[in-house]
Amino acid sequence: MSEAQDVFTRVTVGRGLPFPEHRVYWAALIGFLFFYGLENMVSQSGARGGTQGEPASQLTYRLQLGGFAAYGCMVGYLMVHQRSLPTLLYLIAMALHFLAVNHSLEREYGSTYDHSGRWLPAAAILVGGSAGIFTSMSEELLATLLGLNSGGVVINSMIMELPTEKEGRFWWFCLGAIGYSLLLVLI
Repeated sequence: MSEAQDVFTRVTVGRGLPFPEHRVYWAALIGFLFFYGLENMVSQSGARGGTQGEPASQLTYRLQLGGFAAYGCMVGYLMVHQRSLPTLLYLIAMALHFLAVNHSLEREYGSTYDHSGRWLPAAAILVGGSAGIFTSMSEELLATLLGLNSGGVVINSMIMELPTEKEGRFWWFCLGAIGYSLLLVLI
């Protein structure tokens, strides 16, 4: 994000934008808040923890699925245009992240997700990647999207990948974090 923020600040010099040196970080905060809001909406609607994994509200299910489809589309687009990490490393990280997202949605919505929603986020990633191949955006918009994506990754990882209460496997999580850190250092 630091590199993206530097790019945003550099390419917007002289445009009179308010606080350009914080734009990507604010975008990350917006991405964080958006997905936290989706999670809060699901919790408040009672969709989580229902019987047989069926959602309490079809509207909640559709909004959450739509949010993850938009997220997947953005990740696919950024996959084509990102420059800060090696593409293969980014691909592996996002694939593992979306496996956790898929598992979480399956746990929340059960057969409804299995039958009618499973392929939407996957297709959205392909649509975003295709759009990235055939279109381009300005550097400042790409930097802003990277911020939104980063905020989404952070909150979704916290919600879906970190254990809740006593379900935790702290040492396995630490081992994964150490392994990924070593991979980043080696690259």
